[in-house]
Amino acid sequence: EAACAVVDTTGHSTARQALHRASVLLNRIFLTRLGAPERRLLVRHLPRHVSPEQMTILSRLDSQTTVGELLDLSSLPRPQTLRLLVDLVDRGVLQVA
Repeated sequence: EAACAVVDTTGHSTARQALHRASVLLNRIFLTRLGAPERRLLVRHLPRHVSPEQMTILSRLDSQTTVGELLDLSSLPRPQTLRLLVDLVDRGVLQVA
């Protein structure tokens, strides 16, 4: 996750290429951390500061939304959605039930 954030922040082309080559592995890791696609995503609290991308994710959730449904509904690229979900879970904003 930290490597993804560094690439996003710096835009370094070599780092971006390396991240792209590792994207399949990273997606698997992120999916493993979130659990099965049928698990529900629950909002535990709303943080004061959220990025527009995080708000996009949060705006699509209701009490029945699953990980798989959110990945299908998100207007963001799947790898970015996965990263944002893992970050929101790690920060305690979302719970996977």
